[in-house]
Amino acid sequence: MRQRFEGKVIIVTGAGSGLGQDYCYAFAREGGRVICADIDESAATRTV
Repeated sequence: MRQRFEGKVIIVTGAGSGLGQDYCYAFAREGGRVICADIDESAATRTV
């Protein structure tokens, strides 16, 4: 598997649900270090 984002840090806003959550998972699968941010802290925590 190719790790396109290895060594990169990605900040995703709206990470608690929907596309933001999907992007968090996708970037992490590709090797990125992902910072998940959301206005609802508990939703962002569930994503992690």
